[in-house]
Amino acid sequence: MKLNKSGKTFRVPQGLRELLKKIPKKKCRTGRRGKTSKAAFLLPCALLLCAAILCGCGEGVILSAGFSDNVIFEVEGDEFDRSEMKLYLLALQKEYETKYGSDVWDTSPEMAAVMRENALARAVRTASLYCMARAENIGLTEEEQSQISEISEMFEEELNEPDRSWLGVTTEKIRQSYERYALAEKMYHIVLSETDPEISDDEARTVQVESILIRVDNEEERMKAISQAERCLSELQSGSDFSAVAGKYSEDSTLLYGIARGEEEPAVEEAVFNLSEGEISGLIEVRDGYRIYKCISTSDREETDANRLKLLDQRRQEAFEARYETFTASLDYVLSEKNWAQMAVCRDPDVTAGNFFELFEENFTETD
Repeated sequence: MKLNKSGKTFRVPQGLRELLKKIPKKKCRTGRRGKTSKAAFLLPCALLLCAAILCGCGEGVILSAGFSDNVIFEVEGDEFDRSEMKLYLLALQKEYETKYGSDVWDTSPEMAAVMRENALARAVRTASLYCMARAENIGLTEEEQSQISEISEMFEEELNEPDRSWLGVTTEKIRQSYERYALAEKMYHIVLSETDPEISDDEARTVQVESILIRVDNEEERMKAISQAERCLSELQSGSDFSAVAGKYSEDSTLLYGIARGEEEPAVEEAVFNLSEGEISGLIEVRDGYRIYKCISTSDREETDANRLKLLDQRRQEAFEARYETFTASLDYVLSEKNWAQMAVCRDPDVTAGNFFELFEENFTETD
């Protein structure tokens, strides 16, 4: 356990650890070796949770009154300063403005707090993974270092005077920031690559079915719905065409569905995965009423292969989160509440250098 500069020891709150380990969400590109990079848009509810934690709503909040004016937070004594934090803030600000419009800070003032906490969460995650990489003696190769030099030069060359003034970054700080981010990303990919779960054909199998829905909006309509569903099933059992009966009775605008394991209610999954091609199920009670299914294909190969990749990504992410949580559980995080409160949206229209992450995603490829 370490002391922060104010002489007190703090440990990261559990809620923040839960949020930080789940940041990697959005796939942006795949490099030569098939490794996936990420952007950092978090779910709004998760961001608001992070904001509440960091602003003091809960036990174990990490604060320090003893930081210099230049430091925003520390992870295990490794400082993350204003200029590096501004690189993250400006990049996320430009992403929000691209997605929601440049006037988002005026039309939705609450989005500024969401964006700030998003940027802080991403920065803390980067610092944590960087710490993890150093603890495991992971470093950047000479080729990776060379790429970082080139990307840093590209970023600096595009800076105008308002950019330089607002960011306050030096050539060395730009390079250090890219090195930290690159090593954090490399650590993330290493953890993912060390997990190689086996996904069987049956586990990944996706079936194609046609479906009829008889909706139940309230209990008063239930008996009427059951009666109508039974008439529908009777017509099907008498040999009527499924799509024709669906057109007559179904209250679902979609006829054909692809269903994978874990995607539907247990009763639906149990029924559709035990149907033979052409076989029709009985009445199945679901949340919104009653359904009848007809199996079109017991295994859609294209969808099954896609689902296998989805499950593989999911298992790898779960393994990463477990390892990340174990490592970060004992880390000491210290946040300067005063310094962080001073970090705000840049309202100068001449400041445009929001491509810090974009340049990295477009130009960096990990090597052995």
